[in-house]
Amino acid sequence: QKVAIILAGPAFSLISGVLFYISVFWLFGSYGADPVVHKLVPEGAAIRAGLKVGDRIVEINGSAITRFIELQRVVSQSPEQQLQFTILRDGATQKIAITPALGERPGPLGSKAKVGLIGVAAGEAFHETYGFFGAVGAGLRESADVCKQIITSLPRIPFAIAKVFKFEEQSELGGALSIAQMSGEAAKNGAPGFLGWLALFSIMLGVMNLLPIPVLDGGHLMIYAIEAVRGKALEPSRQLLGAQIGLAIIATLMLAGLVGDFTRLSGAIGRLIFG
Repeated sequence: QKVAIILAGPAFSLISGVLFYISVFWLFGSYGADPVVHKLVPEGAAIRAGLKVGDRIVEINGSAITRFIELQRVVSQSPEQQLQFTILRDGATQKIAITPALGERPGPLGSKAKVGLIGVAAGEAFHETYGFFGAVGAGLRESADVCKQIITSLPRIPFAIAKVFKFEEQSELGGALSIAQMSGEAAKNGAPGFLGWLALFSIMLGVMNLLPIPVLDGGHLMIYAIEAVRGKALEPSRQLLGAQIGLAIIATLMLAGLVGDFTRLSGAIGRLIFG
């Protein structure tokens, strides 16, 4: 009963996110491009590795690639890390190792986020529509992909916190101001963009709440698991210590988000005033 009660909150967030994604695909469809190289940037990482116009990327590090946006996600999250591409060229598959270069893209509040770049461009995007069951499948796949991205990004959080307290604008962490700014940007894209943002935010809340940090729902589940193995409840002193550690972690993350917002906002104001 305790587990069911604790799981109710994260489950509601995750289910809400899935339903938002299903709604987007069912009502509006999606725009995308095939993972086929349409253009190559001279001296880019891709052309140096031997990629050619017309090559279709079918896998990266063993994970299937079906849309160009999936290629962008993997590459952007892997600056200066060698990736193993499986490509289809002239009806035959072959493998090419490519190391994305370190680049920048606009982030929240005028900041610059560090990303990986290989120097390829997609062809013309197409609009794909879905029936109800097709939208369900697409929504579930997109939700699973978002969960995977969030989980794989967790090891980078300590490094992002370190950047924040060095007052670097490139930090990936943000607080209330970043959330408000991204919500506004999503709203500019109409109902599909805003629903997609709600889906992403709901899934992120669900996943983060399941982390095994005391005070969060995942922390309670961890304590229940320990108690089930021990066959008795944890001593109050140990529960108190766990709660204090959890609060310290959450407070550090919240402070890092506020400092990150302030640093980026200060930098944006400085650029606006001084050029």
